[in-house]
Amino acid sequence: MSLSTQKNKADPSSDQHSASSHQSCWLDIAGTVAIPLAITVLTAAQIWIAQLNRAQDLAISIQNRAQDLKIANETLQHGIMSRYLEEMEILIFDKGLLKANNPEVKSVAKAVTLNTARQLDPERKGQLLKFLYESNLVGHCELNAQGKSDIKTCTEPIVSLYGVKLSELQFEPPPIPLARIDLEGADLTHAALPGIVLIDAEMNSATLNNATLSESVLTDAKMYGAKLQNANLSNALLIRTTLIAADLNGANLQGSKLIDADLRCAELRSADLREADLTNTKLQNAKYSADTQLPPGFEPVTHGLIQVARDGNTPPYCVLE
Repeated sequence: MSLSTQKNKADPSSDQHSASSHQSCWLDIAGTVAIPLAITVLTAAQIWIAQLNRAQDLAISIQNRAQDLKIANETLQHGIMSRYLEEMEILIFDKGLLKANNPEVKSVAKAVTLNTARQLDPERKGQLLKFLYESNLVGHCELNAQGKSDIKTCTEPIVSLYGVKLSELQFEPPPIPLARIDLEGADLTHAALPGIVLIDAEMNSATLNNATLSESVLTDAKMYGAKLQNANLSNALLIRTTLIAADLNGANLQGSKLIDADLRCAELRSADLREADLTNTKLQNAKYSADTQLPPGFEPVTHGLIQVARDGNTPPYCVLE
């Protein structure tokens, strides 16, 4: 046996020492890499948490701001309505607004109403109209057991709503009946009045474009020249309603009852009259277009309707027959 062989056999710890050295080296390298990596991960986590906290704080701030604005607007609206009621109370009790011959006070009431309505939100516009009606200032009638106006209880309008901006008006449900109310010339664009009772209402030249009047009761209402473009009148009762020269272009009249109604010279282009009851309806010289939807079996020419282009101009006058 050689000397070198004897030496190797005699010193087995040499290999163990070498392995231990290599292991220690790798641990040193791992430690050197792991510590910065851990710091990086921790820093990233802290940044993410900070950003999340900032996002949450921002969301809370936006919510609080929105709530503050809502409260501020509510306070403003309440103040406007309160001042209006105070002014009207003075006009009624101190200035004699309800007296028949008082044109100057009536003019003041109209001006106050006109100015106030422009500033109110949809719900308070409904409150304003309800106040005027229940105060007998814009016409009023109680309904009898048959659901008709009780003539003995009717009052004439005192304050004109002609030109008053009541757009987007809405009532708290259920809406009160507004029998014989005078809405002539009022602007009710986009008003939400589903199921409203407007029996005997005066609504000549009123603007109701895009208004919701589905299932409303407009029996005996006067709506000469009213603007009802794209209005929803589905399933409405329009019995004996006067709609002469009314603009019903694009209106939804599906399922409505137009029995004995007067639609002479009315505009019906693109209107939907499917399932509408047109018994004894006057339609002479009313305009319709190719996309007007009529009840099954209804012959428009036989009933005196005139077909026109959907987007075409119509004569500025119409002959009533």
